Amino acid sequence: GWHKRVLLHTLGTSEAVSRVVELIRFDGR
Repeated sequence: GWHKRVLLHTLGTSEAVSRVVELIRFDGR
């Protein structure tokens, strides 16, 4: 169903955002 696609998209997006945040924090040091 569509809920599976939304869930996977949300998990993928959150993972990508967390990686970007980690890169920004690391770059800020």
